[in-house]
Amino acid sequence: QDYFKHLTFAKKSIVTSRYNIDDKITCGQYHCIPSTESFTDDEAIQVLRKGQFLSKNYDSFNEKKSIKPAIKSCKGLPLAIRIISGLEFKSNDDWQKVTKEIMKKNYTPNKREIGYDFNIFGAFDLSVNQLNPHHQKLLRSLGVFKVADIPFQSIISLWVKDDISEFNVRDILEILCRRSLLKIDNKGRQNLSRVILHDLMMEYLEQLTDCQELNQNLIHGYREYCNGEWSTYPGQDYYYYQYLIHHVIQAKDDETIEKIMRDFKWMSVKIRLDKTIYNLSTDMEMAIDYLKNKNKKNWEDYKQLVQLLQKFESILQIESVDLLQALLTLDYEYTWIKDRALELVEKSDKYWKITK
Repeated sequence: QDYFKHLTFAKKSIVTSRYNIDDKITCGQYHCIPSTESFTDDEAIQVLRKGQFLSKNYDSFNEKKSIKPAIKSCKGLPLAIRIISGLEFKSNDDWQKVTKEIMKKNYTPNKREIGYDFNIFGAFDLSVNQLNPHHQKLLRSLGVFKVADIPFQSIISLWVKDDISEFNVRDILEILCRRSLLKIDNKGRQNLSRVILHDLMMEYLEQLTDCQELNQNLIHGYREYCNGEWSTYPGQDYYYYQYLIHHVIQAKDDETIEKIMRDFKWMSVKIRLDKTIYNLSTDMEMAIDYLKNKNKKNWEDYKQLVQLLQKFESILQIESVDLLQALLTLDYEYTWIKDRALELVEKSDKYWKITK
């Protein structure tokens, strides 16, 4: 509820939260409408019946005796019930193991309060541990992504080092989806297939992630796909253009950072997709800080480029911008930028070349 004060500008907004919020102490513009927080036993059992493990005769004494404590242990939380429904059980002892694991004291890697008083991450552990080791590795690698909305193409790029074909990527994701570890949306943004992870699943995966190595794998996959021509990566993969610089920095790939900071063609595509220069400027500032902290000499050049883009933003046609053309025609004093633009033009067959 501390965030309500930042939303006062949004007069007609709906805010959802997993936390219990006292209507008396919330921001005055909001009215608290409590939702049903959990499944009833019958609703939970209906979800469990759809899982691969539970027989239709769920009213038998032994099953009911074991199932009810498991439902109670996770307070009927829909997320936990969906995860449990994907588990493979062979005996009532397995059910008792679920109850015991979930009733442990909750934990998060940074000790942050997550709004539940039972071990939701324990339910994740139970499901992940039933995967084969290769699928466990692939699921955990998804923790490298910055947000929970991930296009298939970026996952394909991440897993390319594991020699997984595009066809097999979908099969593996379907297996993880059946266990409710993620969702698949085949009609996402721009009708692009994507994976959606719950925010708690993202946090769970982050604690299992070797950050630098996975970021290096992702950058390797991106580079392989576009053969190092960063601007040719499909524009439908919005994630790539939004977070490429973030991942290159996390990979500590100094050579690639330098190349992208001098790739005006990639910058043109990013600006057109974002419909603003602001996001590019923010990413470049982040890269400049990284290079400056590593005592790289070129960071001042890139600072000049950011200032130049900001200066001329108002006269650029953002939705159709071509930075190469703009940087060759605008009036400014930074010679390295114009020299670099001429170098890229010489390598391209898109532009008319005037020779003496």
